Amino acid sequence: MQELADSGQSVGAAALLPEVNQARLEHNAARDRLADDLAARKIAGSDREHYIRNTAHLIWEFSGQPQNTAERDWRRAEELVSAASA
Repeated sequence: MQELADSGQSVGAAALLPEVNQARLEHNAARDRLADDLAARKIAGSDREHYIRNTAHLIWEFSGQPQNTAERDWRRAEELVSAASA
């Protein structure tokens, strides 16, 4: 989007704006649902690893499925799950 605007193709960028806004809204809604779900649970024992794994996967998906982020995503998921179960 920014590249289109920077290249002077403002018509192309403007045409994509509704799609970009919709994607942003969907991303924010999914993030908020995940946060609400984690906050509502008290996670312990064997379920903890399950929630960390699922949360790390969601972090990876929401980030655009970048390569080489597994460890960072796992650590962030551990932080989120720990905070939610505190």
